[in-house]
Amino acid sequence: MEPKEVDLKIPLLELTDKPIINNGDRFSVGRESCISLKLHGTFNLSYQFEKVTDSNLINKYRELKNISANREDIVNSLEKIIKKTPSSNSWTNWDYQNGGYSYSDTRYGSPMDKIKVNDDGLYYMWIKAYKSGLKTVYGVSLIDNLGTIVPLEGISLSSNYDIRVGDERKLDLEYKPTQASNREVTWESEDKSIATVDSEGRVKGIKAGSTKIIAISKDGNKRATTVVNVTEKGNIYAGSSDNGKVVNDSLNNKQNVNNTNQGGANNKETIISANDKDNTTAKGRLPQTGESLIIISSLLVIGLATIFGIRIYNKNFKGI
Repeated sequence: MEPKEVDLKIPLLELTDKPIINNGDRFSVGRESCISLKLHGTFNLSYQFEKVTDSNLINKYRELKNISANREDIVNSLEKIIKKTPSSNSWTNWDYQNGGYSYSDTRYGSPMDKIKVNDDGLYYMWIKAYKSGLKTVYGVSLIDNLGTIVPLEGISLSSNYDIRVGDERKLDLEYKPTQASNREVTWESEDKSIATVDSEGRVKGIKAGSTKIIAISKDGNKRATTVVNVTEKGNIYAGSSDNGKVVNDSLNNKQNVNNTNQGGANNKETIISANDKDNTTAKGRLPQTGESLIIISSLLVIGLATIFGIRIYNKNFKGI
């Protein structure tokens, strides 16, 4: 049994007389005011709910709802973008009110005292029926449980973010007000050779440099910009000092602590710095040759700078 594609011009709901139903509408409040079935000669009806996940459909529906109270106008505008068949085969039997129906009269049913979906959102209400010859036909209605539409007043990002080449992080976009209904945005990177950004606002560092990342609201009226600074990995400097200047300023210059102490350089200090923009240093006197060492590595986070330091202790020396 193949489903028949719904002719949306008769209208969106082929099986009922209301194309859009509000959550809480009743099927069985009386013959004059209930939602009536439109197809004659059908039997074995069933129904199911399916939450609408298509943001384009939801936003279009909200837009039309704001400018028109005529539901037929809304239906005609949505007919090309709504689904034609349900995603699930899970159906609930529809029992007619009074337990019967007439082939010559428009019928009204009561699958429940009133329409009820549990969560906020826009829903399809699918209705399935069989006609003579065991043909399957489907009808669909939209169940509106979206609640009050809260306009988006603005969006914002932190002024800058720091990441390393190859790393990723999701940018934290703030909405004003926080309960704004339209939270859909697009993301752009001014220089994709430095950093890229995906549709979820996740940035990836490509090469060292800085670039702007821009978030734009769906209507294009709200924008937020941040600067992403990308640095090379392993940009940590270590070396010995000579009158406050870094002498060995690269981790590539491999340094042996014991060799540093040989030759009488007993009063030199070790300086460890994250990069040339961060002058935070860790200092300590190296013990003399022959003294035993305890080496403890530590990871410090100061502001946005991450510093990997090595503290050197002489287990017999308490002055450090």
